[in-house]
Amino acid sequence: MKKIILTCAFLYFLSSCAEDKVQDKQPGDAVNEEPDISVKVPQDGLGTNYEIKDTILTRPQLEVLKVTETKITLNWFDPSNWTARDENPAFLRFTLKNSTDPNIGNLITTTEFSQTHQVELEGFQADTSYYFNLTAFPPEGDTRYLPSEPSLLTVHTMADSNAYMGGLIVQPELGKVHFKWGALEQPGPINYVLHLLDDPNAPTPFKEIVTRDTEIRDISLQGGKDYWLKFSAMPAEEPTFKATPPISQQFHVPANKLDQTQNPTAIQREGNLILEWSPVQNATSPIAYEVKVTCGPELAQLYGEFLETDNKLKIVQ
Repeated sequence: MKKIILTCAFLYFLSSCAEDKVQDKQPGDAVNEEPDISVKVPQDGLGTNYEIKDTILTRPQLEVLKVTETKITLNWFDPSNWTARDENPAFLRFTLKNSTDPNIGNLITTTEFSQTHQVELEGFQADTSYYFNLTAFPPEGDTRYLPSEPSLLTVHTMADSNAYMGGLIVQPELGKVHFKWGALEQPGPINYVLHLLDDPNAPTPFKEIVTRDTEIRDISLQGGKDYWLKFSAMPAEEPTFKATPPISQQFHVPANKLDQTQNPTAIQREGNLILEWSPVQNATSPIAYEVKVTCGPELAQLYGEFLETDNKLKIVQ
């Protein structure tokens, strides 16, 4: 579960977009019946600018069209939030990194592309895992967008023997992963076995999948973590062949950067303080809000820390 940290004070709620305060009242002070929460309202007459500015491009969708022992064909699409200027159309730039290291540390090639969304790469070794990293960049001089986060893809090339599995594709996305592979050419029905681990030295997987299909999609996993896959094939019925040696692959499931909390409010009701805020909308898995409350004349005394799954906190005074 992801956590969003909110910092607030007793009768003081701090957020990135507004500052709301309830003033302390001393004995003898005049009673103010107006609400104590201040809200800043934009001034009129300042004009409105609808130009996109500093928007991060979404991850480009990356896919594998073909895998052989020595060749890999990749295809990709523009980020979903990209819009070209009508008056001066330009093309996005893409940087494709290829490595035998899951962390893209041992680079084999780095190639830049523009005006194309497909490439056939060759010179690979059979029965070997390769890791790809694709990043989209705005055109030169286009200040509306910032570079995307990289799209990740792992391809295990085809083996040159029917005794081995090959053509395995691991495609992680935000909070999930897809697996696809080539059918093993052996007589009789075949079971494909996938073991998922969050520790490469774990004695048992946290998830086992046995299937006769050659593709599994939308396996939900916690984002922001590394995982390990052990993949093999074995006879589903009669032992007409030996189980294939397992393919081991490390992959990273990305996590999206959660939006800032918005519209904080603090209301006193029946002796309780109710803190509320707009829920974060871009989470791909369950989240919790971590709320830190302070009090005292200088708001330096810790009142308490709370973990809430709802966008509301009730403090009993």
